[in-house]
Amino acid sequence: MAANRRAFNGKVYFSNAVSGAWCDLLFDPQTSGGLLIAVPEAGATRLVERLAAEGFAEAAIIGRVDARERDTLIAVE
Repeated sequence: MAANRRAFNGKVYFSNAVSGAWCDLLFDPQTSGGLLIAVPEAGATRLVERLAAEGFAEAAIIGRVDARERDTLIAVE
């Protein structure tokens, strides 16, 4: 996890609303990649609803891609 944090230092930012546990989860080498899904913003809410209907109650929108910042992830709640 520490190596992942260092690799993305200065490219990943979290709002104060994001808990430390969620921040850690993004960098966890055992789970990163399988937990994040990128979809067009217009379909994000519907996807979360469908995942919840299938039993994935923890599915949530955690951020968005902002074209203004290249190679940067800003996570918000």
